[in-house]
Amino acid sequence: MLSWKKLCQPKGMGGLRFRDFHLFNMALLGRQVWRLINNRYTLCYKVLSSKYFLTWNIFNPKKVDRSSFTWRSIAAAVRVLKDRFVWQVGCGNHINIRTDNWGMEGLNGEAIKSNLVRELYGQDLGEKICVLPIGDENHNDRMVFWRVIWKLDTLPKIRVFTWLVGHEILPTKVKIASIHSGLNQGCPRCGAELETLVHALKDCPISKATLMIGGLDSSILTKEYDSGIDWLEDMLRILDKKAMADFMTTLWNCWNNRDNIVFRGREDKAMDVWNKACMLRKDFRIHNWLNVLILSAQVVDRKWAKPPKNCIKINFGTSIGNNRTGFGVIVRDDMALFWVEVVALKMYSCGGFFIKITAKIN
Repeated sequence: MLSWKKLCQPKGMGGLRFRDFHLFNMALLGRQVWRLINNRYTLCYKVLSSKYFLTWNIFNPKKVDRSSFTWRSIAAAVRVLKDRFVWQVGCGNHINIRTDNWGMEGLNGEAIKSNLVRELYGQDLGEKICVLPIGDENHNDRMVFWRVIWKLDTLPKIRVFTWLVGHEILPTKVKIASIHSGLNQGCPRCGAELETLVHALKDCPISKATLMIGGLDSSILTKEYDSGIDWLEDMLRILDKKAMADFMTTLWNCWNNRDNIVFRGREDKAMDVWNKACMLRKDFRIHNWLNVLILSAQVVDRKWAKPPKNCIKINFGTSIGNNRTGFGVIVRDDMALFWVEVVALKMYSCGGFFIKITAKIN
């Protein structure tokens, strides 16, 4: 007998890839939390807030001895999502600076001890504090979710891949060995002792050569990273939105090339991997052309204009449809009076065609 946890694992790891109903249910409850945050005028929000959180902040509920099953379920999702939500600072009226997350990566009021931020917390942490997004002081505080990766202008599967990289979920040898003890943790391509996520996408010779072809800064290639999220954060600081989408497309192709050697026994050269990434980016942009024009196109308002005095104007039009062709002629003078109006319709049939002409002469 296999445990349910085992059955939920991928087939390559000995499972049957069943859906984890706990995580699926938590995702649905998380959606309800998001709705309660953004839709404060609904009946559901008014009923729950009147009993469980008198303030409009759902992340600071009051303690209730006998809460309903609905609220206990939502509260479980709130506890899971709380660390993933941050405040976008505005006027500051709704933020508890000592307990609420007003920064990134769990940064909150406990980190503020002095104005000498960089001196006390070092250059990296101090820089994160100093570059926090501050909104206009005239607007209210609001809860935001870190959705940078979901705004990348690229294929959905590459956005999901970026999310997997940030959460260290890609099935590298080290990741699989953390689940099944005794498995080889070495890199199947270069033979390195440990195949971590950063090694597979950046430090492995084929991946590094591919990134060098793309012109990635050598300081990024030589810098050591402990996790994928640290690497992504550095890239987000030096690349714009389009370049970041191209970068993740390249990493996606590097990972596919790694899977080819693991499961199919063949591996492409660095230039071939780069060419595939370029082709994928090009095809995506051709089929999703969303560039906004610098100047909006001028709309021509077509109206009938009178001809000069003692002159006539002839307007002619045609149309083509199924088994029929038609045209019309209108002759008008400077007083907009009809002189001649002719409508002709040519109908096709199996035995030939016939023409129907309607004329009106004033």
